[in-house]
Amino acid sequence: MVLTEQRLAVACGHFSTSLQLGISQQEDQTAQEFSKMCLKLSEVIDAVQKNYESVAENNINTIGLYLELYSRYLEAEKEMLFRRTCKLVEVENANKNLEKAKAIKKATMEEMKKATDKEFKEISGMAKIEIQNFHRERVRAFQQSLMGLCVSQLNTARESCAVFTQ
Repeated sequence: MVLTEQRLAVACGHFSTSLQLGISQQEDQTAQEFSKMCLKLSEVIDAVQKNYESVAENNINTIGLYLELYSRYLEAEKEMLFRRTCKLVEVENANKNLEKAKAIKKATMEEMKKATDKEFKEISGMAKIEIQNFHRERVRAFQQSLMGLCVSQLNTARESCAVFTQ
């Protein structure tokens, strides 16, 4: 969406420039009227270009930042859950090794199983807290970015309205 608005702004700039290139200083009345119309249209297109640039900038600074932050948080959550899954595999392996262990190694395997279970519970507890915090922050950040976007769009609309009424 932002990229499209930026492309439209660039296209408006090119169109405005090409209209200004069409202005001539001939003494013919028709050519002078045409030049005045081209100049006025060029000014309007410049105003439209500024509007598109402003809207694109607002979108980048509000929703764009939120979406980037959200994607980074998701990657961190995915990595944390992957580490938890790896620890779960270690717990399962420790359980299997304890079942297969002979009497001599049984005590050692029991200690390894307890240590692995303890680490898994610590990781799971931390993951639960982090995921809850992530979702709470995600909602708060989304609300803030939407409010910021609405305020910036309202300001841009007011500025555009003032420019276009001239």
